Formats: sequence, C-alpha cells, structure tokens
Amino acid sequence: MAFKTVESILEPDPRFADLCVVENGQARRMTLADHHKALANIGLAGTAPTDVLAAYDRARNTIIYAFFDYDLLISTES
Repeated sequence: MAFKTVESILEPDPRFADLCVVENGQARRMTLADHHKALANIGLAGTAPTDVLAAYDRARNTIIYAFFDYDLLISTES
C-alpha cells in the first residue's frame, strides 16, 4: 500500500473495509472496535516468560494496526 495521507490514516485498508459482522441478525461493516475485541479475546494459555508475552502483544498490536494497512500482515520476501 502506498504511504497514506494524514487525512486517510484512520480509514480502514480496503481489504478490511468490506468485512462485515452479523449482530442481532443484521450485517454491518466491521469497526476497529470489533477487530480489537476479536484480538482481545485471544490469549496465551498458562504462563509464559516476559519476553514471550511482549512478543505476543507486539504481534497483536501489529494485527490491530493492519486494520489500516493490511500489508503489515504479509511478507514481501520470496
């Protein structure tokens, strides 16, 4: 994705913009809050070292920000 203008920074990436959530039988566009809620409900089982927890949260934050730039989720290496 090209570098976003300041006016478009908070617009969802087009690949997220058309995702829907069904709530009370009605479909609506997914919001950042929906995206965050889905990730907030995923956790590590048991205990983990501090560095593992930090890496896990770094990955979840990357997925949150990918709502605005999907390319954060893909590798450009072949």
